[in-house]
Amino acid sequence: MIKKIKRDENNSFAVDIEPGSIYTISTLTGQQKGSVETAMPAAPFPIPYAEDFSGTPLRKNPRFFADIEGAFEVGADPVTKNKFLSQQITDPPINWTYSGGFKPLGPLTELGDIAWKDYALSADVQIPEKGYAEIIARMNGLREYTEGYVLKLHQNGYWELFLNSHLILASGYIEMKGKAWHQMKLKCVDDSIEALIDGHLLARVRNAVVKSGMVGLGSSWDRVKFDNLSIQKL
Repeated sequence: MIKKIKRDENNSFAVDIEPGSIYTISTLTGQQKGSVETAMPAAPFPIPYAEDFSGTPLRKNPRFFADIEGAFEVGADPVTKNKFLSQQITDPPINWTYSGGFKPLGPLTELGDIAWKDYALSADVQIPEKGYAEIIARMNGLREYTEGYVLKLHQNGYWELFLNSHLILASGYIEMKGKAWHQMKLKCVDDSIEALIDGHLLARVRNAVVKSGMVGLGSSWDRVKFDNLSIQKL
């Protein structure tokens, strides 16, 4: 509460206020301190969770997704009308800073709960004539690269399983047919990390560096598409 207002001969005034406070100053009368009748409900992010983007309007970002770089919007196939999530920006921005070992991440969007530990993450992806798609499990931070377990699939069929986006845990090739859709999947249970594409186990590694985190979808600066996101607790 304001205790004293000082006005001078020029109709200017000074107010003594307390630190860490918010004040409203008005020329009207009858104001009073507000109150909250119903507290905002709080709950953990739901798991299992699935999203096929059918309920999101075109050219909008789906709820719960937070874009970090790039722009992820919902589009639709002109023939089938099936909706999907697509990365829209094809010209990389200028990176004005490069310090402390941090490197540009590329297009990236995230959702979920930082406390998630053991779960399976999957998404269908379609890669255009060039570029790559990523799914990320136990996404824990962005202090240096993307922290977590990253399954990356390139347009030529080369895939990589990363720890923190730069340490390769496994890699190989799969057959890619044109613009076909492929299901990418990561399963994390304790220190067991499995990478699968189209239901085929590509790699099973032991790594306990990252123990929990959110999920992420990433891509190159191309119009990579994602659909049928699924997160299942294990």
